[in-house]
Amino acid sequence: MRSWNEFMMWNHIFIFMEVLHSIYKNNWCLVILGALATILSSSRHLHHEKKYNLIEPIVAKSCLVYNTYISLTTFTFYQNMILLSSKGTIITVWFFETYDYETIHPWLHILVSIDTHLFLSYI
Repeated sequence: MRSWNEFMMWNHIFIFMEVLHSIYKNNWCLVILGALATILSSSRHLHHEKKYNLIEPIVAKSCLVYNTYISLTTFTFYQNMILLSSKGTIITVWFFETYDYETIHPWLHILVSIDTHLFLSYI
């Protein structure tokens, strides 16, 4: 088991902060998806990716798909360009995490949190 002091673990606080932000913005779909993703991801990483290997990535990516769909159908062109650039950065980092998962993957948690914060600030 990993320690909660490891960067992979403690940076889930950034995702949890966006769940709280979703509550403040009354975006209940994102609250449910984000809370599930935070719980499943924390548990998955705590056990060195031996638990929830199927469901956690699906829930996590569902958050991004939900954000993308809502932004493309609701926000202005310029807001979408910022959010799509953010998503492009997330996808690029996701691709490179295969080279050094332990170092690179935790940064995805932070990038997704920033992306979600931008999304919620536009609502």
